[in-house]
Amino acid sequence: MLNQVAMVVPSRVLVRAASTLSKEATRIEVRKQKRANCAVYGFGLSASGALSIPALVVQDNKVTSRETHKPLRISYCNLREIKKVSSGFGFSLFASRNKVYGSGLNNRLQIAGRLLDKGGAEEYYISGRRIGGLPDGKIVDIASGRAHSLVIVDDKVYAFGCNVHAQCGQDPATTSETVVVSGDQQLLPPVVLPTSSKPVRVHAALDTSFVLTEDGKVLAFGLNEDGQCANGRQGIQTEAREIIGDTQGERLVSLSGSTDTLMAVGESGRLFVWGQNEYGQAGVEHDEEIQLTASRAVSSTSLRGKKVVDAAATATTCVAATKDGVVFSWGVGVLGFGPDSVRLRHPTALPQTLFDGAKTIFDGAKVHRVHAGNVAAAAISDAGAVFVWGQNRYGLLGLGHTRDQLFPFPLFFQEDVKQISIGPDHTLVVVNIGYSILGDLIGLNRFKRPQMYLMATVSPVRAAGLVVFRRAPAIEFLLLQASYPPHHWTPPKGHVDPGEDEWTAALRETKEEANIDKDQLSIREDVHHTLCYEVKGKPKTVKYWAAQLKNADGLTQLSHEHQNWKWCSLEEAVKIADYAEMGALLREFHAKLQ
Repeated sequence: MLNQVAMVVPSRVLVRAASTLSKEATRIEVRKQKRANCAVYGFGLSASGALSIPALVVQDNKVTSRETHKPLRISYCNLREIKKVSSGFGFSLFASRNKVYGSGLNNRLQIAGRLLDKGGAEEYYISGRRIGGLPDGKIVDIASGRAHSLVIVDDKVYAFGCNVHAQCGQDPATTSETVVVSGDQQLLPPVVLPTSSKPVRVHAALDTSFVLTEDGKVLAFGLNEDGQCANGRQGIQTEAREIIGDTQGERLVSLSGSTDTLMAVGESGRLFVWGQNEYGQAGVEHDEEIQLTASRAVSSTSLRGKKVVDAAATATTCVAATKDGVVFSWGVGVLGFGPDSVRLRHPTALPQTLFDGAKTIFDGAKVHRVHAGNVAAAAISDAGAVFVWGQNRYGLLGLGHTRDQLFPFPLFFQEDVKQISIGPDHTLVVVNIGYSILGDLIGLNRFKRPQMYLMATVSPVRAAGLVVFRRAPAIEFLLLQASYPPHHWTPPKGHVDPGEDEWTAALRETKEEANIDKDQLSIREDVHHTLCYEVKGKPKTVKYWAAQLKNADGLTQLSHEHQNWKWCSLEEAVKIADYAEMGALLREFHAKLQ
């Protein structure tokens, strides 16, 4: 086994690894149970402590490096089952299913004034700390701005940190310029929202806050000098209100924007922009309006007839991905086209070859998500590959240097990238992982899964299924209720048997559980998603494909594993499926199937 890696690992490292391998093997069962199915990497400016790696800040009472230019695994996150991350200005947020942690700058108490595992508050933390002041419950989403933080717990939004511009949802003239927990037993008050619809996503852009609700509305509050709140005027907005403009009547499914330009994507595939338009972010050739105080649909001819699935904005550029995997870029700055293109007034498609070149490594490279920080952008393919470009200050692109990256370049990880959060000075990445003892010992886990490295690995439990839907005439999803407690509702799915691939397992399980044959379905091979979570301490992945039932009136015959079945609208399906990950998958599929 060790001979397989001798060509890339120095012999002295292998000797050290071999001597400890037997010791580690005796503890494999314990460590398997504690390991989450996600790992977190960080890179960029480390002097603030935002990477939660103390050795990067001080060691033996001496200041060490100020920045790191390559991805480093954050061991603090290893045993805390971190699922979501957010990169703010010199600070970071990390969230598990029911806890939130922070590290880095705390000068405006953006990591809150009370920490559960450390009394009082300091101006910065070089290692992670659990954040207090939040009620017990499920962490749905997190976001970090210039100096404030947002968290959704169950169906409530909480904000803390700097409130000078009312970005915490309170009027600074009558309350405080800093929202903080003061007493040991005191909890943060939730942000007052003008709707009964549940919040499903929060977003922070510098000093403005946003909430995306279950019914597809965007609420905004905070700094509004460039029209960030899209309320038809300028000036601080102290209360959460729904944005106005072309988004009216549109169900919004995503929201982004790193500074003062905001973007949203509708369920129909329409793209909207508001806020700062100084650099042509609205995608209009000769646009004299530099501040958009109401949302505006991007009506560029280059996007006509295309369905946008995701979008993002740096301080001066915009990027969008369409359903067919094409990435568009426009604005002023590093646009991804090389040194000669620094200004584009309308959305322009990046050459597909920039993403196709990594197919042999990443098993496919169709982009379906994009992300942007203040000065850089990223694209994630449906195979979990990530490509980065933009200004590379502090090495926040993770490419091993600080030179600007003028076109999309692949950033290599051993496993699929689940999330990337690019801040103004550092970047965090969440990846799906298996478990490799030797990889941990000799540092191979940072490479992207060459076959020679897959030894001593405890792989996730694999499952697969089909998200069966019908048009009656609106889209309805088929959910099955398990016959065993807690009687959860899911699409047909099951374990991948030995010798099977996920595709075969999905077809077999759908037949066994719902008595639906492949011939009865029109399967959308281009609409798929893999869920990753942990069951009884072990990582599990479930890959789903969308499949339309040809006969919309067809009946379902259940196996002994299920006690009930139901055709559900999107909202009903999200509600009874319960888990946020499944709800997000159903929403994603619904948007792509329109």
